[in-house]
Amino acid sequence: MGAMVAVAVLVAGGIGFLGVAFYAYANHDRLEFIEDDTVLATVRPACADIRRLGEQIERPAGDLDRRKVQLDAVLAAARPIPAAVLDLDDDVLDGDQPARSWAEDWGRVIDAVSGYRRALDEDPATAVFRMPATDDGYTVTFRMDYAVEGCVLPAAIEALAEDPPRSAAAVERSDEVD
Repeated sequence: MGAMVAVAVLVAGGIGFLGVAFYAYANHDRLEFIEDDTVLATVRPACADIRRLGEQIERPAGDLDRRKVQLDAVLAAARPIPAAVLDLDDDVLDGDQPARSWAEDWGRVIDAVSGYRRALDEDPATAVFRMPATDDGYTVTFRMDYAVEGCVLPAAIEALAEDPPRSAAAVERSDEVD
């Protein structure tokens, strides 16, 4: 009888441990997603503007003046994102690990688009857009697209890159070949 009680205690303890472990895993900060409501509420208006613009932009606009207008609109909508996120309290940012790097990625993309936009004013014939890449060779937008659902750089802007790093589309194609 004592052995059965000991086994029952061990089984109950094991189940309890697994329950706590599962709860901790299910509620941990997932490194690829921004989940904090404060961060999401902060970027929601800018993300909505960018999404709306993405639906209106040609891939890419053939007319140079139209392309400039479209780039200016995307830049105006995107510029608030990095500062708004990075101005949040450290407690908020520390509690949602990808928030800082996501904001920094937006900053890198904004800088790249801004540089391309300036180059269009200076010499359109030599203007080249290069999408910033991660250390492992993917576009930063590949990583950004996962962090906040619906808050992505319009595909038309990404399409401006003549020789982009590995993108989601390239990864999908390589997966299909295997």
